[in-house]
Amino acid sequence: MKYVLALLSLALLGLYITTAPPSVYFGDDGEVISAAYTLGIGHPPGYPLYMLYTKISSFLPAGSVAFRANLAAGFLAALAFLLFYLCGKQALMILFGEENRSAGFAALLAASVYSVSNVFWFEAMHSKGAIYLIMHVLVLLTFLSGSYYHRTKQARYFYTALFTAGFLIPAHNSSGMFMLFFIAALYYDARGRLKAPGGFNTPLFVIAPLFFLTGLVTPYLYLFIRMKAAPVINWGNLVTYREVFGHIMRETYNVNTMNASSFGAILYRFANYFSVYISNYWLMAPAAVIGAYFVFKRSKGLFWACAAFFSLNLAALLYVINTSGGFMINDLSPMTLYTSKNFYLASDILTVFAGAAGIYGTVRFLSKKTGINSGFLFALAAVMPLIMAFSNYAPNDKSSEFLAYDHAENILKSVPKGGVLFTGNDCPLFNIVYTQTVQGKYRSVRDYDSGGCLLDYSLYSGMKHKWDSSEFRQIEEDFVAQNPGTVYETAVKSFASSGETTDLYGIIYKAGKKEQESYLTEKLFRLYSLRNVIGKVNPDIFYRSIAASYPVEMASYEVLAGSREKAVQFLKQAAVYGEGSPGVYMNIALVYNLSLQDPQSAVPYIEKVIEDNPYDLLAINIMVRTLMGYDAEGALKWLYVLYSRMPSEIGRKQTYARIEQLKTDIDSARRSKINK
Repeated sequence: MKYVLALLSLALLGLYITTAPPSVYFGDDGEVISAAYTLGIGHPPGYPLYMLYTKISSFLPAGSVAFRANLAAGFLAALAFLLFYLCGKQALMILFGEENRSAGFAALLAASVYSVSNVFWFEAMHSKGAIYLIMHVLVLLTFLSGSYYHRTKQARYFYTALFTAGFLIPAHNSSGMFMLFFIAALYYDARGRLKAPGGFNTPLFVIAPLFFLTGLVTPYLYLFIRMKAAPVINWGNLVTYREVFGHIMRETYNVNTMNASSFGAILYRFANYFSVYISNYWLMAPAAVIGAYFVFKRSKGLFWACAAFFSLNLAALLYVINTSGGFMINDLSPMTLYTSKNFYLASDILTVFAGAAGIYGTVRFLSKKTGINSGFLFALAAVMPLIMAFSNYAPNDKSSEFLAYDHAENILKSVPKGGVLFTGNDCPLFNIVYTQTVQGKYRSVRDYDSGGCLLDYSLYSGMKHKWDSSEFRQIEEDFVAQNPGTVYETAVKSFASSGETTDLYGIIYKAGKKEQESYLTEKLFRLYSLRNVIGKVNPDIFYRSIAASYPVEMASYEVLAGSREKAVQFLKQAAVYGEGSPGVYMNIALVYNLSLQDPQSAVPYIEKVIEDNPYDLLAINIMVRTLMGYDAEGALKWLYVLYSRMPSEIGRKQTYARIEQLKTDIDSARRSKINK
């Protein structure tokens, strides 16, 4: 078995390496790589374990710094595969009370399925995934140590389990529920040893918790030490110990955040988890159901304990996903659901273990009842991970994708000498940080983060309230007014204090008067690099959104140049590049609606946005305003939809007032038409 494990580990590592992006990827990659490379402080809660691990990986003699960080994720994924096998084998031995080769094969199959599943594979070949994989390794080490303690009752495994459990929260906050349940289970398992002849068992009550606290506290010392060193990457410009503590607690994400929710949206999210699970693991899903049956038959107490943990952990994950990042539970957009998938991986571990139990129990039953050789049955089951590996290779093959890096470089190319760039949102901000900080390119461009988290913080140092979004906007507006003709933005904005707005300037926008010509746009596009984008089908929603932004901007330019036909062609191209991306659909709709004055062509794209996210209240409002000009009856229908999905009583009252007003206007128009 050890040779099979070695070969499979090398094969998986080869898959992860050969599909890894050659440079920085989308999402948080640029920011966390830059923070690790400079030994800085990344976004809350700081991820100190990731920073140290990825810094070490940056010394690998292979490719760019980003590629080395991507490789580091692959190494962790291969280690997680080995640990998953060991943990699965222990779980089967505990459940069935048997130690044989069949248990090893069932655990190996489950570990293989997990390792080539679509979501795990994606996290295994790009740098941000290492954050989740470090947590996975620690979760599995904790489970493995606890399993050894359960079987041997040796105190060293008890201490080891508590020590590794301490590192879980510093690795990732989403492991909190697992940590609590595991500690409770560990002490429950040791209940017969909690008392010594003279009283309490001092090692279990004093020494073991010290091991846990050591694992919990020591990683965070990195953040306090590096804060005092004034690192290049210092998210939010942390300068006091209190601010570092608030960073760990993710306080900044709770500022200016609405978390209103509805029961329907919560149910939708639970359903989404199970649909993702089935699509991710295929035949393992029915095996998990069979495994749950075996667990119930052999130990009802264990079954209900696992069911309680799974349910509570999934509910906690839904809360963490939609509050710690400043989102709303009612946000059901493909972008939000897409970014939620990696959070669920840790929750999947238990169900994949159940799948291993289902495979083992089924093979055990069939071999006894029918006499079929168990090796033959396992060989048949081994087809499953092979098929998954082949089918998931193409979607996860990012080995020729440069768009994330190219997009950041294209933006920086666009800013002329002496210009100032304001940017925001994770993309393109994080990859701009990587390009300047790690690659050392375009450092002459002076840029600011509109949210005050990264880049040059000097502009915001005098703020009265550090995370006041309105104060951020006012500072930016004042800067634009004081520096006319030199300010550039990565998003469309308007500035109330100066009456200025932003005008198209290549892939970015220039702050100024609206009548300013955008004659440089076409010339700037000739400078841009978009390697391997045309004809490339990519399931990554971030990729599609950025790829589609280029034809959307070209369509806007053609409108300004007076070429409606070319503009429509570019918009159609954008719809192909950005298929499934609500942001792309909305941008296309806005060009049709505002620039081309064609609201009827805009409506189908707005409908797609609402179809993807039924609780996108902003999109429904835009639909209402779009229809008001030519279809008041249609606008009224959407107002009723808006009313039904409003999470607050105030919102419903305001929407009801709009409904009554529009009904009155429609009746007046009808009477006027009859009178004429």
